[in-house]
Amino acid sequence: PTPVPTPLPTNQPIPGSAGWYVDGDKCVLGESFTESLHPSASACCTDQLSWMSNELCVSLSTGVPTNMFYADQIASVCKQDCPAGNGLPCGGSPSDLSLTLYSSLASCCT
Repeated sequence: PTPVPTPLPTNQPIPGSAGWYVDGDKCVLGESFTESLHPSASACCTDQLSWMSNELCVSLSTGVPTNMFYADQIASVCKQDCPAGNGLPCGGSPSDLSLTLYSSLASCCT
């Protein structure tokens, strides 16, 4: 007799179906059977985390700083989204993820 193929369990990701999906306040690349998969970090951020700037979301998701500027209201200065260990104006990623990002220090400080 011909063996009957065993169906894939329904609670497992489909092999080869990796994509970007939301995990907290960022998107991650991997396989998921419970989350919508997106072809890129940018698409995931746009579709799922639109309350945050797309640039910041992609930065948090990929680990690559935006190098854009943001206003640190507590310190009353503008900082750059780059490793804080690099010295000012680098201040690391902003802790308030809803902040506006600016392309230059001058535009941030006005």
